[in-house]
Amino acid sequence: MRLIIAIYFVSISTILFSQVDVEIGKHHSGEVIIAQKIQFGSHVVDLDYDSTSDNLIIQLREVRGKKEVFKNTGELVVIEASTLRRKWSRPINYLNESIVISPEHLLFRQADKSQYLDFNTGQILWESETLIHSINSEYNVGIGYNNRKSNLLEGVYLPFGNTIWSRTVERKTGWKEYFTAWDSTMIISADALHTINLMTGTGWDLDIQTFKKDYKKMVGMGALAVATGILTGFAVLPSGPDYVGPIHSNLLVNDSSFYIASQNSLNKFNSQSDTLWTAGKFSKQGSRSYIFRQEDDIILVNYGHANKLYKKIPFGEAFIARFDSNGRCEYKIPIISENLINDLVIDNQNITFLTSTELITHSLVNGQLKKIKTSRTEGYKGFSQFWHGKLLNLTNDSTKAELVNELKILTGNRHILQFEQDFNFIEQFEVQGLLKEYYTEPDFSFYKSNSQIYVMDNNLNQIAKMGLDMNYKTFGKCGEYYFNTIDGYIYRFKLEKDY
Repeated sequence: MRLIIAIYFVSISTILFSQVDVEIGKHHSGEVIIAQKIQFGSHVVDLDYDSTSDNLIIQLREVRGKKEVFKNTGELVVIEASTLRRKWSRPINYLNESIVISPEHLLFRQADKSQYLDFNTGQILWESETLIHSINSEYNVGIGYNNRKSNLLEGVYLPFGNTIWSRTVERKTGWKEYFTAWDSTMIISADALHTINLMTGTGWDLDIQTFKKDYKKMVGMGALAVATGILTGFAVLPSGPDYVGPIHSNLLVNDSSFYIASQNSLNKFNSQSDTLWTAGKFSKQGSRSYIFRQEDDIILVNYGHANKLYKKIPFGEAFIARFDSNGRCEYKIPIISENLINDLVIDNQNITFLTSTELITHSLVNGQLKKIKTSRTEGYKGFSQFWHGKLLNLTNDSTKAELVNELKILTGNRHILQFEQDFNFIEQFEVQGLLKEYYTEPDFSFYKSNSQIYVMDNNLNQIAKMGLDMNYKTFGKCGEYYFNTIDGYIYRFKLEKDY
């Protein structure tokens, strides 16, 4: 298989236009890769894709002076991905305006209203006093709070813009997480847990504590993390000097029930919020925690810390516990360390915890400590986290790569330490020198290393190398083209297979 690469370099604005061909890299066969550079005056700050059509949604922001200090003013532009034809644009003030986008839906949020826009023309089809911040494309419903009533949550039917339900949902500590489960039911973590039917607004309110207030007026901002692959969601986190958290676990959901660990216990509820059992009784030992399935049982990991002002602080106690399907506690074992837990990795019947200086392995079967490895980390500024993504190391001729296997640890000074499963040290790498996978296709993948893009086939042979950095937040595909934003511009490139 041979790939013919054509790349276009695009920046969108209304002031200046220039075009020049430049060499930006080479194909593995030695062919020069020529980029067409089309340059305008504005700075691209975000790029979204309308996956149902050929549209790119671009957010531009004006800059001031040579240091490129951003102004609040800019432009929202929609163009065709295939032809780069400009469809429409409108001004945007980043001080109080933003967009919400999902397949087939584009909303323009202002300080006091939401406007629903036609993707192809930019025409305002309707306006609403509901400040919509979440869209469910399957049911064509947007949800948000009424701009006149701070705790009145509303559902808006997107094809027509009419409010189909209203419901009071307190939000003193903000929304921590929201996602869809059980068909049309959304689960929200705000001041309590709530379920909301997207079409009717009905559901239950579960008064499980999602924040903590102590004598110092510190409030916990527990974030519900999604623990099953079928659920997706994202967090809207409160901030400020009075917040500390999270102080409870992720939500583990199955077809008819769910589990959550509070500061005091592990709880199982059915889909109507009826308590099926409560187990553990931790006597306020709980903190940020994580629950997951191990066969038919539930494993609870209590980290023994929380966050305040985005820094970890000791909170509760670190332990691991196992519960059977009826809530009976099979074991509860403390995790002994002078340092806070930074990360964990699960391997078959074992779980390994990472602190700044230690690797600590416990058995998931009985909870007992199996081994502990303490390392001198002065030169690395401590262990930071396990590296869970795919990493490659280029061979000497740079046309072939090798997979970095085994246990990988990221250090405080951005090195990767490779260990065997029994904690024997293998090798050290600098993160910048490794290839990090960011985007995959069936026959090849895109990797980033030292502000360059490598295209590698499934046998880890190099297909192409481009002298471009990769923005993992905006890199994507629309139609037959790939897009990437770097330094305020959009890079468009196309990989054509020639067998």
